Amino acid sequence: MNSGQDIYKNDDISLKDLILKFREFKNELFNNKRAFLFFIIPFVLFFSYKSIVERPTYTATLNFMLNKSEGSLGGLGGILGQIGIGKGKYSKEKLMTLSKSRRIVGNAIFRKETINEKEDLLANHVINHLDTMGQWASVVWYKKPFAKPNPLTDFRFKTNQIDSFDLDSKAAFKDVFEALVGSPNGGGGMMSNKFNEESGIMEISLNTKDPELSIALANDIFDELSEFYIDKTIEKQKATYDILKAKTDSIRNELSGKQAALAAFEDKAQGLWSKSANLRKIRLQQEVKKLSILYGEVLKNLEIADFTLRNKTPFVQAIDRPVLPITGEKSTLVKSILLGVVLGLILGSIFIIIRKIIRDALSE
Repeated sequence: MNSGQDIYKNDDISLKDLILKFREFKNELFNNKRAFLFFIIPFVLFFSYKSIVERPTYTATLNFMLNKSEGSLGGLGGILGQIGIGKGKYSKEKLMTLSKSRRIVGNAIFRKETINEKEDLLANHVINHLDTMGQWASVVWYKKPFAKPNPLTDFRFKTNQIDSFDLDSKAAFKDVFEALVGSPNGGGGMMSNKFNEESGIMEISLNTKDPELSIALANDIFDELSEFYIDKTIEKQKATYDILKAKTDSIRNELSGKQAALAAFEDKAQGLWSKSANLRKIRLQQEVKKLSILYGEVLKNLEIADFTLRNKTPFVQAIDRPVLPITGEKSTLVKSILLGVVLGLILGSIFIIIRKIIRDALSE
């Protein structure tokens, strides 16, 4: 019984000490109200200045949808499997993942676009944009004294042939790609996508400080994604159609040649037929008849292949493409001031509490 009472007493004393200590800290904070100004004022000035000089962010959003009769992936399944998305029936979630793949984004940014009256590769426009914000080939401030010159500082792409890139081009492509879709370490990129399960509507959004760049990126990435999806979905049907089309053209040309030969032979004979000439005529007529039948069969198969190709071709429809002007977004001055006050209060409180703990420890 005594041990139980002792424990209760010790717990009671610990709780009392905790309450008293909390009061001491509260009084310490209240008695040092002026000290908060040394933290609040710099933060308020910094965030206010940042809010004033900060360029607004322009978001270009492109909405699109797919038909529901998607069928199987066909050739797309193998491609999705190679990049780790998986195989099987096509799903819109997988399409969203595909939109951020290196293949889609890479092909999109190496298209030529005119932005701010300057025509260049879209990748170079992205580099110029990052450079103006001090985010291209940047080095953390504490590493600058020891960092070697970055070879990508003045780098710009001169070709869009990714397979022929040298080491610097590959490194620059990797940096541009991560700036758009995000880094593996969790850093966010300019690009985001979203899928609404209820409506089936998907969207691709690009956030940059340049409205024309945001629009160009959104349109080109969607166009590349749409073309890639359609091409890979109908890859097998398209190959079949192309083979039959080539075969049909070949038979038609051969039939035309035999028909012309038969007509020329009849004109030359002018009704005077020998047995050998008559045999020649019969053979030409047989060949024309055989080729006509064969042409009819191949033409019928071509029509079936054409119908299958059209039926399998997916419907990828852009609903709303972004257009100028786009309203820019930025932090308001009021929000910036409030953010500075909150951070100043937090850091000021931490400083005052730590200072009291040190003083109490030294005075004992």
